[in-house]
Amino acid sequence: MKIFRAVILLLSIVTGIFYFIQFGVYGVKTNGTYPTITTDRKVIEVSIMDKDKLFEGISARDDQDGDLTGKILIESISKFIEKGVCNITYVVCDSDNNVSKLTRKVKYTDYESPKFIIDHEPQFYIGSTISMDDFIKCYCLIDGDISSKIKYDFGNLTTNVPGVYTVKAMVTNSKGDVVDLSFEVTVRERNVKTPKIKLESYVLYVKTGEEVDPKDYIQSVTGIDGMLLDISLVNIYSDLDTSKPGEYRIYYSVTEGVETYTTSMVCVVEEGNA
Repeated sequence: MKIFRAVILLLSIVTGIFYFIQFGVYGVKTNGTYPTITTDRKVIEVSIMDKDKLFEGISARDDQDGDLTGKILIESISKFIEKGVCNITYVVCDSDNNVSKLTRKVKYTDYESPKFIIDHEPQFYIGSTISMDDFIKCYCLIDGDISSKIKYDFGNLTTNVPGVYTVKAMVTNSKGDVVDLSFEVTVRERNVKTPKIKLESYVLYVKTGEEVDPKDYIQSVTGIDGMLLDISLVNIYSDLDTSKPGEYRIYYSVTEGVETYTTSMVCVVEEGNA
């Protein structure tokens, strides 16, 4: 029994020493002060690619360690709180592991929403498998290629019946910017000889007020025999109004004999820069 009490007493002493070391020494090591982060502006404006400028106008000091500006790190950059604007949180730690944070806004001066690219005609032949990956891509200034994130609303699209169908593509980038595009998909009969029109692109982005000449986007026109035809034979019609933001379609058609070939391009008019 005496031995048991002695062991308990010894354990109590060891535990007391441990707590003294943990709390006593820690109390001496940490002086109870925290570093201070300051900024000379509430909003910093930078280019997306100029990441070094994210640290402009910000500094940090600690009463014990002095200048800690060089130790400031970016803890997080939020999703957009408005288009092109995020909350950016900085963090700094002093030699006693005291941590301070500061949040301000960052505005990306050259940010633009993701853009779809359709570089050849959205078409399928009767009985084909529907796969949009073959002709539509999407690129973002922040995330790069986000084509794999595209979601589709196929509407009543079927390759069992020839015709023109409307498909909607939607994508969201890492900052929460959501964009969509409605475009026409043509399902054609196989082995039908027709003239053809090939465009340089099947989606065009312009700013309000820009002039657009649809003929500039015709790459080639070929007849039933495969010979090149003059682009003056192409009929063009559209509801395009570049004074108003929105989606518009430009239609191109060419007729040879009894066969007519029609294709279209989506023109997205975006608000011009202020």
